[in-house]
Amino acid sequence: MSRFKQPEILIVDDDPDIQAALHDLLESEGYAVTDATTCREALLHTQTVHFDAVVLDIGLPDGDAFSVLRGLKNSIPSLPVIMLTDATTDDLRSESLAQGAFSFLPKPYNHHELRLLVRQAINLTVNALLLGKNKTH
Repeated sequence: MSRFKQPEILIVDDDPDIQAALHDLLESEGYAVTDATTCREALLHTQTVHFDAVVLDIGLPDGDAFSVLRGLKNSIPSLPVIMLTDATTDDLRSESLAQGAFSFLPKPYNHHELRLLVRQAINLTVNALLLGKNKTH
Protein backbone atom coordinates (compact mmCIF):
# COMPACT_ATOMS: atom_id res chain seq x y z
CA MET A 1 0.00 0.00 0.00
CA SER A 2 1.33 3.44 -0.94
CA ARG A 3 2.03 6.05 1.71
CA PHE A 4 1.03 8.84 -0.66
CA LYS A 5 -2.53 10.05 -0.87
CA GLN A 6 -4.19 10.59 -4.20
CA PRO A 7 -4.16 14.35 -4.99
CA GLU A 8 -7.59 15.96 -4.54
CA ILE A 9 -8.90 18.37 -7.18
CA LEU A 10 -12.05 20.49 -6.90
CA ILE A 11 -13.74 21.39 -10.20
CA VAL A 12 -16.22 24.27 -10.04
CA ASP A 13 -18.22 24.73 -13.24
CA ASP A 14 -21.97 25.03 -13.79
CA ASP A 15 -21.89 23.62 -17.35
CA PRO A 16 -22.51 19.87 -16.95
CA ASP A 17 -20.73 18.98 -20.20
CA ILE A 18 -17.59 20.93 -19.32
CA GLN A 19 -17.65 19.65 -15.76
CA ALA A 20 -17.95 16.04 -16.94
CA ALA A 21 -15.11 16.49 -19.45
CA LEU A 22 -12.87 18.08 -16.80
CA HIS A 23 -13.77 15.39 -14.29
CA ASP A 24 -13.00 12.56 -16.71
CA LEU A 25 -9.76 14.16 -17.89
CA LEU A 26 -8.40 14.74 -14.39
CA GLU A 27 -9.64 11.43 -13.02
CA SER A 28 -7.85 9.64 -15.88
CA GLU A 29 -4.67 11.39 -14.70
CA GLY A 30 -5.04 9.69 -11.31
CA TYR A 31 -6.58 12.53 -9.30
CA ALA A 32 -9.48 12.25 -6.88
CA VAL A 33 -12.01 14.71 -8.29
CA THR A 34 -14.86 16.51 -6.53
CA ASP A 35 -17.39 18.54 -8.50
CA ALA A 36 -19.26 21.71 -7.54
CA THR A 37 -21.65 23.78 -9.64
CA THR A 38 -21.99 26.91 -7.48
CA CYS A 39 -19.88 29.27 -5.39
CA ARG A 40 -21.65 28.11 -2.24
CA GLU A 41 -21.08 24.44 -2.98
CA ALA A 42 -17.39 25.08 -3.73
CA LEU A 43 -16.82 26.85 -0.42
CA LEU A 44 -18.68 24.12 1.48
CA HIS A 45 -16.48 21.43 -0.08
CA THR A 46 -13.31 23.27 0.94
CA GLN A 47 -14.44 23.22 4.57
CA THR A 48 -14.49 19.41 4.65
CA VAL A 49 -11.85 18.28 2.15
CA HIS A 50 -8.19 19.22 1.83
CA PHE A 51 -7.83 19.98 -1.89
CA ASP A 52 -4.48 20.15 -3.64
CA ALA A 53 -5.81 22.36 -6.46
CA VAL A 54 -9.03 23.99 -7.67
CA VAL A 55 -10.25 24.53 -11.23
CA LEU A 56 -12.72 27.42 -10.96
CA ASP A 57 -14.99 28.76 -13.71
CA ILE A 58 -15.45 32.52 -13.54
CA GLY A 59 -19.09 32.47 -14.69
CA LEU A 60 -21.13 30.83 -11.92
CA PRO A 61 -24.89 31.20 -11.39
CA ASP A 62 -24.95 32.13 -7.71
CA GLY A 63 -22.25 34.74 -7.43
CA ASP A 64 -18.86 36.05 -8.22
CA ALA A 65 -16.10 33.46 -8.68
CA PHE A 66 -13.63 36.17 -7.65
CA SER A 67 -15.24 36.17 -4.19
CA VAL A 68 -14.66 32.41 -4.08
CA LEU A 69 -11.05 32.96 -5.13
CA ARG A 70 -10.57 35.61 -2.42
CA GLY A 71 -12.21 33.36 0.19
CA LEU A 72 -9.99 30.43 -0.76
CA LYS A 73 -6.83 32.54 -0.74
CA ASN A 74 -7.75 34.03 2.66
CA SER A 75 -8.44 30.66 4.28
CA ILE A 76 -5.90 28.50 2.37
CA PRO A 77 -3.24 30.83 0.94
CA SER A 78 -1.15 28.02 -0.56
CA LEU A 79 -4.07 26.45 -2.48
CA PRO A 80 -3.48 26.88 -6.23
CA VAL A 81 -6.58 27.98 -8.15
CA ILE A 82 -6.76 27.72 -11.94
CA MET A 83 -9.40 30.06 -13.35
CA LEU A 84 -11.40 29.08 -16.46
CA THR A 85 -13.61 31.33 -18.56
CA ASP A 86 -15.12 31.63 -21.99
CA ALA A 87 -14.57 35.41 -21.85
CA THR A 88 -10.92 35.89 -22.75
CA THR A 89 -10.20 39.51 -21.99
CA ASP A 90 -6.86 40.67 -20.67
CA ASP A 91 -8.73 42.37 -17.82
CA LEU A 92 -10.09 39.04 -16.54
CA ARG A 93 -6.67 37.42 -16.82
CA SER A 94 -5.04 40.32 -14.98
CA GLU A 95 -7.70 40.43 -12.27
CA SER A 96 -7.48 36.66 -11.74
CA LEU A 97 -3.73 36.71 -11.33
CA ALA A 98 -3.78 39.88 -9.20
CA GLN A 99 -6.24 38.23 -6.80
CA GLY A 100 -4.01 35.21 -6.35
CA ALA A 101 -5.00 32.72 -9.04
CA PHE A 102 -2.27 30.25 -9.93
CA SER A 103 -3.18 30.46 -13.61
CA PHE A 104 -5.89 31.42 -16.09
CA LEU A 105 -7.16 29.33 -19.00
CA PRO A 106 -9.64 30.41 -21.67
CA LYS A 107 -12.38 28.05 -22.83
CA PRO A 108 -12.21 25.99 -24.88
CA TYR A 109 -9.17 24.86 -22.91
CA ASN A 110 -6.28 22.87 -24.28
CA HIS A 111 -6.24 19.44 -22.59
CA HIS A 112 -2.46 19.20 -22.57
CA GLU A 113 -2.10 22.69 -21.08
CA LEU A 114 -4.71 21.96 -18.38
CA ARG A 115 -3.00 18.67 -17.42
CA LEU A 116 0.34 20.50 -17.22
CA LEU A 117 -1.07 23.33 -15.09
CA VAL A 118 -2.76 20.91 -12.69
CA ARG A 119 0.47 18.92 -12.37
CA GLN A 120 2.38 22.15 -11.62
CA ALA A 121 -0.28 23.18 -9.11
CA ILE A 122 -0.04 19.82 -7.33
CA ASN A 123 3.76 20.15 -7.19
CA LEU A 124 3.34 23.61 -5.66
CA THR A 125 1.03 22.21 -2.99
CA VAL A 126 3.37 19.32 -2.21
CA ASN A 127 6.34 21.67 -1.95
CA ALA A 128 4.39 24.01 0.36
CA LEU A 129 3.51 21.06 2.61
CA LEU A 130 7.09 19.85 2.66
CA LEU A 131 8.40 23.31 3.50
CA GLY A 132 5.79 23.66 6.23
CA LYS A 133 6.78 20.29 7.70
CA ASN A 134 10.46 21.15 7.55
CA LYS A 135 9.87 24.38 9.50
CA THR A 136 8.22 22.52 12.37
CA HIS A 137 11.00 19.94 12.79
